[in-house]
Amino acid sequence: MSRYIKRNLQNRQLADRIREKVVINPKTGCWEWQSAKDDKGYALIWYKGQSRRAHRLSYELFVGPLPDGYLACHACDNKGCVNPDHIWPGTNQDNIDDACLKGINARGSRSGRSKLTEAQVIEIRNLYAGGGHNQLELAAIYGVDGSVISEIVNRKIWRHI
Repeated sequence: MSRYIKRNLQNRQLADRIREKVVINPKTGCWEWQSAKDDKGYALIWYKGQSRRAHRLSYELFVGPLPDGYLACHACDNKGCVNPDHIWPGTNQDNIDDACLKGINARGSRSGRSKLTEAQVIEIRNLYAGGGHNQLELAAIYGVDGSVISEIVNRKIWRHI
């Protein structure tokens, strides 16, 4: 961590605050945040009168500014990591593509929020296409809201099936 601090002496106080709030994982090299996190697990730090994501601030402090419209993406996929060596600048699409390549974005029944399985989604589409049931009937049968059935049959959700 010291090589980064030496590069940015004018922000030493902020660098010290960041260093005080991390534990370095010897196996991964992640600087694991031990302080406040948001509801998604990202590290938060109070800076210039507002709460900021610490991994972004760490990148900006130790590496340099991110281009306008760019995110601070995690190479290590550890949302609580603030190691600037693990952060890379990317667009939202870059971040999505990276997550998809790594299989991070769980879809369908693997998402943990789904009330339906892939087989049930196929059944819903077949039953609706066959004309035997309307969307509200299918919603009652499968125990979901009618808007969910609408989004399934119109392929707004579960598009991967």
